Amino acid sequence: MSVLHFDALPLPHFIHCGYSLAGPGRKHPERSSVGEFDLLVVKQGCLYVGEEDRHYDVAEGHALILRPDLHHYPTGGTRELTASYWLHFHTAGAWRAEPGESDASAETPSVAADEPDGGEGCTCGTKGEEAGVLAALNAGRSEAAGNVPDEDGLDPPDVEGGGALHTGQEEGGRGSEHSAVWTGRSFRMAAFGIRLPQFTRLAEPAKVYDALQQLTALESNSHLDAVRWKQQRLFQDVLGLLAESLDAQRPKPGEDVADRAASYLRLNYREPVTAAELGEALRFHPVYVARCMRQRFGCSPMEYLMRYRLEQAKRLLLQTDLPVHLVARETGFQQAAYFTSCFRKLEGLTPRDYRMIFHKKG
Repeated sequence: MSVLHFDALPLPHFIHCGYSLAGPGRKHPERSSVGEFDLLVVKQGCLYVGEEDRHYDVAEGHALILRPDLHHYPTGGTRELTASYWLHFHTAGAWRAEPGESDASAETPSVAADEPDGGEGCTCGTKGEEAGVLAALNAGRSEAAGNVPDEDGLDPPDVEGGGALHTGQEEGGRGSEHSAVWTGRSFRMAAFGIRLPQFTRLAEPAKVYDALQQLTALESNSHLDAVRWKQQRLFQDVLGLLAESLDAQRPKPGEDVADRAASYLRLNYREPVTAAELGEALRFHPVYVARCMRQRFGCSPMEYLMRYRLEQAKRLLLQTDLPVHLVARETGFQQAAYFTSCFRKLEGLTPRDYRMIFHKKG
């Protein structure tokens, strides 16, 4: 798994974002060296995307960051109704790709702030005034990191015989994670690194969806400074949630049980399934299976089954002309009235209205 390492400060900055709801057959656009990062988060369905020689199936609950310096393209069309968020961002600082265990021999070039990817800077969604502000901020932060001599020519104070002050200094000369640098006038926080997985299963998908939904809702007023500032704060939350997913890559106790339960429910969704039958099939107590699924998916086995049945029902409503009562039967509902009630509760409209809306769009 490749990891993207960003040098901070300055922090990566938000550009713009959106939400996409695509029917079967839709493809991710093909682009080359766009000059900004493209974060894709799939809430429902699956996107099929390639970057150079790598192919990614970005399924529900997964995220992919497409690099600004490479060619990315669709490897196939969506096979079902697919809901996803996209978010463009960039950084005025340096960044690099660190190879994972599977690609340890790959080259990992570092990209500096004054060497934009693809031979051109990031101009999408950024005005000239914003670029000037970023340049000014970067200059100040470079000074804070000790890269620019103090304009007054002052030497840093001596601290117990040392020329620079590092807080939390440990024995053996290794500093702590937090350090301060003397600039001739004051102490400021030194630079640090941000590591994000390029492709990952989200540790807390619901929180990521919520943050991205808030970001997207603010886009209509993004010309206001206060709104842009709020979007930047929400974007930092998204980065933090992505970083947490790195620590969640190792399997956790019960995760395998939850995945097996999900596979069983997907395989048998057309048939009547009870919690007792699921536990017997997995050879675990139903209460333990339910606990594992709540930890993994945030819902009970029967809630997971209901959602999957309704997703399959939406696919049939869009791709076939089957009557509603046959769609219900094909997706495990014994009564059409109960199917309509469940569908309305989840989607806010009846199966027939849902079909008509998308047929009109087509």
